[in-house]
Amino acid sequence: MIDQERGTELVTRARQVALAAAQGETTRPALDGDGSYGVFTTLNKNDRLRGCRGYPRPVASLPTLIDAAAIDAAINDGRFPSVSPDEFGAITVDVTILGESEKIDTEQAKTEIELGYHGLVAKKGQQRGLLLPQVAVERSWDEYEFVAAVCQKAGLSSSAWQHSETQIERFPARGFREQEPKGSIEEIDITKGE
Repeated sequence: MIDQERGTELVTRARQVALAAAQGETTRPALDGDGSYGVFTTLNKNDRLRGCRGYPRPVASLPTLIDAAAIDAAINDGRFPSVSPDEFGAITVDVTILGESEKIDTEQAKTEIELGYHGLVAKKGQQRGLLLPQVAVERSWDEYEFVAAVCQKAGLSSSAWQHSETQIERFPARGFREQEPKGSIEEIDITKGE
C-alpha cells in the first residue's frame, strides 16, 4: 500500500489544499480518471471531528483524490459549517488510504472481518454506507456490531446484513495523522483506536 514517506507527503498536501479551500483560493478538481486507491481526509479540531469526506473508489489519481477530499472536508461536509482559515491553527489532518473492496459472507463475519484493518461498505439498491476501520475500534464494536452499524449508516435496518439483497464489502485501509496541528505525521495505529 502506501509507506510512511508517501503518507507524510499526502497529509501535508491535504493540509495545504484544505487551508487554500477555506481561504477561497482553490477549486475542486474533476474526477475523470482511474487510480489505485480510494481516500478519505479527516479534519479534527481539539480532538473532535470537524470535517470528513472521501472517495471509496479509485476514480482518479491519488493526488487528485487527496485534493478533492481535502476541499470537501474543509468546505463541503454538510454536517458542519465550512472551516474558517483561522481554525487551521487548531486542526489536525488525517488521510486514510483505502484498498480495493471485496464482497464478504456476513454469516462468517468473525473470520471475514479483521477489526482495525478492514473498513466496511453496505449496499442495497441506491442506499450505501461506509465506515472506516478506526470507527469499530474507537467504539469497541465486535464484528457483528460493525456490520450492523454500517447497515445503519446506509439508512438500512441494523439487521439488513442478514438479507440476501444487502451486500457487505470489506476493504483494507492505512491511515496517517498529524500528531498536532502542522506537527509530525505518523501512521495511525488503527488497532488501538489512536
